This record gives sequence, C-alpha cells and structure tokens, in this order.
Amino acid sequence: MKQTNLLILTIFYVILLVACATPSTLRSLNSSTLLPFEQAVRALANDLLYQVQVERGGIGLLGKLTESKVVLDPFVDAKSGDVVNASRRIEEIILEEGYNNFQNISLSRLTPDKLREADYVMSGVINFDLSKPSDLTKAEKYYRVSSSMFSRKTGKILANSNLWISEKELDYLPIPSYKDSPVYLKDSRVESLITTTETPVGKSAHTDYYESLSTTALLVQADTAYEDKNYKKASRLYNLATKREDGQIMKTYAGSYEANLKLGNTGTAKQMFRKLLETSVKENRKLNLKFLFSVNRIEFLEDYALRKQYDNWLREISLFLQDHHYCFQIVGHSSRTGDVEYNHTLSIERAKKVQTLMQAYFPQVMQKSRAVGKGFEQNMVGSGTDDLRDAIDRRVEFFIVDCSQL
Repeated sequence: MKQTNLLILTIFYVILLVACATPSTLRSLNSSTLLPFEQAVRALANDLLYQVQVERGGIGLLGKLTESKVVLDPFVDAKSGDVVNASRRIEEIILEEGYNNFQNISLSRLTPDKLREADYVMSGVINFDLSKPSDLTKAEKYYRVSSSMFSRKTGKILANSNLWISEKELDYLPIPSYKDSPVYLKDSRVESLITTTETPVGKSAHTDYYESLSTTALLVQADTAYEDKNYKKASRLYNLATKREDGQIMKTYAGSYEANLKLGNTGTAKQMFRKLLETSVKENRKLNLKFLFSVNRIEFLEDYALRKQYDNWLREISLFLQDHHYCFQIVGHSSRTGDVEYNHTLSIERAKKVQTLMQAYFPQVMQKSRAVGKGFEQNMVGSGTDDLRDAIDRRVEFFIVDCSQL
C-alpha cells in the first residue's frame, strides 16, 4: 500500500513539474504584439516544444518523462530563400530553450544522422512583411518569424506559431554558402517550406518539403562544411546531392559551383554553373543571378573578386542564352530610397548596363533582349538601409520570354 501511494505521489509530482514548465512567455498562435527578437524567439521555441511534450503524453511508465528527438531545419528568408545570420541566432536560442526548459527533449540541428533518429522536425521562415500589430495605430513593415513542428513519421503538423519582432533591423547578412551563391535561391523547395509553416495543425506538411527532407539534411551538412571552410567536404556532399532526383535543384548546383571555385576546380565549377542556369530556366523561366549594384549607381558593388566572377557569369549566361536561341528581358531593380521616378530610371539604366556588357559575348543581344526597370516594386528585403543587408534589392535578373514580346 505504501509503495502504491509512493508511486502515485511520484507521478503527481512529475505532472506538477511538467505543468510548471509551461513558460509564462507563451504567446497565442496569431499574436499581433511586437516583441523584442530574443524574447519572441524564446516564446516561439517554448510554445512549439511544449506542444511536443503534450503530444508525447508527458509522462511515461514509472512516472518518467517521455523522451522525444527533434531536429531543427535552418530558418530561411521567405523572399530570397537565403539563410541569414539572424537565422543562426534563432537556432542558438531554440537550442538553448530546449536544453534549459525541456530536459526530456533532445534537440539538434538537421543532419542526415539526426534526421533518421528524429520524432519531429521544426522548420520556419523570417519575413519582412506589412502588419498592423495591436500596439500600433497604422500598418508598418516588421519582421515576422513563423515556424511549424511536424511528425517525422507521418508528416502531420503538430504545432505552429508566429510572432512579430519589434526591431526594425536584424542581422540579415546571408551565411557564407548563400552570400557566395551566384543566385538567390527562392524556388519550389522554399515555397513548399513556406507552405508548411502556414499549414494548420492536424494537416500534412507540404509533400515536396516532407519527401525531400533527407536531401535537405545533406545540403544543410554541406552548407555547414562550406561555412567551416572545409570546401573539399562541402564539394563531396553537394556532389552526393546531385545524384539524387530531388537534389537536382538550384541550391545544389550553386553550392557545388561555389565549393569547386574555392578549390580551384574551374572546369567542374563551369559545368555546375551551366547546370544551375539550365535548372533555373526549367523551374522558373528566369535566371535569378545576383548582379548587385552600388547604392545610387549603375556600377557593380566595389568588390574586385565579385566583379571578376561577374565577368565569368556574363560570358556563361550570354553563351547559354545564345545557344538556346532564347529571347529575354533584362530586368533592373533598386532599393527603397528616393522617389519612384528616380528609382525607375536607375533600375532601367542598370539593366541597360548589363545588356551592353553582354554584347562582347552575344553580338545579337540587342535584338534578342529588352531592358526593363522595376524600381523598388519587387524588393526582396525592402528595408531601405542601403547597405549589404538590402543589396539583393539592387539587382538585375533575366526573364525568358516569347520573342514576340520584345
């Protein structure tokens, strides 16, 4: 009898501990309150991880907390598809919260080995979006962090959460593999991730994202090797991804191009760049190359190494478009400072600059293309900070069109 009472008391005590572990900072799923970055991410982490604890029943046999394994896919920028420095800080905070508040949850970054053992996957996006938080009188742009948690076994969404950030400036510089990428990587893979973060609880994660998780894990591992300047390992991992059907995507070819370039394997790098162009056109009917410009100028960013790459990119793009007999629009963009008319003119001049440079490799470029300006209509960051954080807004890209549209 005493042993029975002792067991009951033990179970009651553990249940009480679980209940008390629920953080006071938990927010509702559709919170419209602005929170400081660190506080918001901690609240989001606690919200999602607590749902795991509840889902697993909290208490197992003999009053022990049920153990769960969660892997964390890096958060990406919803507009460009980049993983930025703020994403890395989000990972650090979530890992800290898991370690400090959820001793029964094993939380780790996404890798192939960890994915095979995982019960749940956490993923998310950061979006600089127009909102009217509850403590403001008018709509303004703020960063919003959105995340979801789903079962690795079934793909069912267990929990999702999104919170608004009060800081207007985050560290939005891309991590090395994305910073060095010749293209911004917003593609169908990123779209499926975004859809997953917006999917209601009880529904399934987007099929494309869920079914490509093992390849995503391989690419995350390759990005980490690149970040650690282990370019040989990174190249090997990117190459492994190219052998998979769901790995034949822009992200893989861009990473392989970068790693081989670092290793001095110019022939392989050239092959990967051509595969990157082919994949970009196949998926998007465009080449979203990152030809980036100095602020208020029609000159490229003042980076010698980058400008040298631009020369190579222009040659390869020109030959690619010429070989395929494509007609195309060269579309220029600008960052969000200055008036509309000024930026529209500036963006057209940037497109014309690229068109002129292409003539050296593509004599018929003037007949096969048209320069177009979009000003700041299609900003990806839209912060108007005029620095490296919104450099992607000062870009030129290529859209494949029917020749009759020129």
